[in-house]
Amino acid sequence: MRNYKGFDAVDVHLADDGIVQAIGSGDIVMSMKTPQGMKKGVLTNVWHIPKLSRNLFSVGRFTKDVGPVTFTKDGCYGKAKGTKWKIGAREGKGLFKLQMTPVAPEQANAAKSSGCQGGTKSYLWHLRLGHIGHDGLNCIVTKNIELASTYLR
Repeated sequence: MRNYKGFDAVDVHLADDGIVQAIGSGDIVMSMKTPQGMKKGVLTNVWHIPKLSRNLFSVGRFTKDVGPVTFTKDGCYGKAKGTKWKIGAREGKGLFKLQMTPVAPEQANAAKSSGCQGGTKSYLWHLRLGHIGHDGLNCIVTKNIELASTYLR
C-alpha cells in the first residue's frame, strides 16, 4: 500500500451484520485486464481493515470516484476515460470475484534491498515472493519455473 495514513478507527458494517474497524487508508497499484491488454491502475483511498480476511470492493465508491459499473449475468464492468473493462466475474449469488491483481510497488522493493545483502536479484525475489526461504528459491530455479528462468538466472 502506498501513501498509507493511519486514522481513528471507523466502524465498517458488513452484509452479515458484523462490524469491523478500518484504521488507515492508502493507494494500491493494480494490474487489470482491459480490451487494450493488461494495464496498471491505482485504487485510491483503500481502507486498511486488519480483521477482514477478504478484500471488498465498494461499487458505490467506484461509481462516485471513477465511473459507472454495469452488471451482467457473467460479470461486472467498469468504464473510465472511454475504456470499458471487466472488473469481476460472477462467483455466486450476488458475489463477483475481482479480476484485478495487486502489483508490488517497485520503489518499496528497491528501498528495502538497498541496505541488505547487496541488493542481489535473489534477495529482491525473496522480498517479492513474500519472504520465501532459500529452499523455496532453489526449488523454483531447479524446477525451471518460468519466473526463475526469466529473472533469477
